[in-house]
Amino acid sequence: MRAKKHPEEKKQEKYKRLILGIAFLLIVLLTIGIFTSRNYPSDKHIDDEYLGDPESQEFAAINIPQTKSLLFDPQHNALDQVYAGKVYYQGENGKLESHINQNKNEVCEELISYDNNGKEVDKLEIGYICDTTKHLKCAVLFKNKISIYETKSSGNDNKEEFVTEYLISPKMKFSPGKTYTKL
Repeated sequence: MRAKKHPEEKKQEKYKRLILGIAFLLIVLLTIGIFTSRNYPSDKHIDDEYLGDPESQEFAAINIPQTKSLLFDPQHNALDQVYAGKVYYQGENGKLESHINQNKNEVCEELISYDNNGKEVDKLEIGYICDTTKHLKCAVLFKNKISIYETKSSGNDNKEEFVTEYLISPKMKFSPGKTYTKL
C-alpha cells in the first residue's frame, strides 16, 4: 500500500518541477542565442563583405545629398531647354556624372560612374523625354540609391508608371534593386 504524501512533500515536488522547467527553458534560449550569433553575421561582418577585401574598406560609402536628375523638373521637359550634363557626386570613391544625348525628337540623360582613377565603371539611363511625351523617365539620387521614375502611355491613353531602384556600391557599380508600379 502506498503511503500518502504529506502536503509538504507535494509542495517540494511542485517547486522542483517548476525549477526544472525554468532551467530547461533557459538552456533552450541559450542554445538559440548561440546558434543565432554564430549563423548570422554582425553588421560589421556584413559591411566587410559589401566593401569587399580589406584594402577597399578605406573607401567611404557613397552619400549623395537628395537631388533630382536634370529631366525631373517640368521646366526642363522641353527639348530645347535641356543643357549639358551634371556631376552628381565626386568623392574618394570616384565620380557620378551625367551626359545628355539629344537629337531633334528626344533627349536622354545617362549617368556614368568613374572610379577614383577616372576609369569608367558603369552606365545607366536616368532620364528620357521625347516630343510626343508618350515616354518620360527621370530619377532621384539619395545616399547610395537611384530611384528611376518612368511613365509610358499605352494606346488607350492609359499611363503606366513604375519605379526601379538601383544601389551604388562603394566601387561605383550600379546594382538593380526592386521595381514596383506607382499607384
